[in-house]
Amino acid sequence: MKKQIVQWLFTKILLPFLKDILAQILKGLSKYVIQYIRDLLEKWKTKEMKVANTEEEKEIIKNKWDERKVDLDKMNDSVDEHIDIIMKEAMANSEKRVAELQDKSSDDNIMELVDKSSNKNLPESSESK
Repeated sequence: MKKQIVQWLFTKILLPFLKDILAQILKGLSKYVIQYIRDLLEKWKTKEMKVANTEEEKEIIKNKWDERKVDLDKMNDSVDEHIDIIMKEAMANSEKRVAELQDKSSDDNIMELVDKSSNKNLPESSESK
């Protein structure tokens, strides 16, 4: 019964909460990166426009960079959808993994696994000093 309660709390409360936070962070970062790229495109467009001599060259340059901005806008619109899809898949995989861990291991074994993984992430101490 204790394992079922822990599994339920983890899969129904903690994982969805973390998923939502991570999704918001990813969406915000993607918007920021796309806006940064738009700013760079505008800068590069301005440089090329200064170099262009004729109106025809300026029009070609303008169209080229405007097409790239349109592509960025399309990307910006689809980023949220892609992040949502990825997060749904990750959530399903996480719930399956939690169920597997609960089925395979006792509480002591889980703590042992956590301790081992924690030790792997710690930098090795320099005992040779």
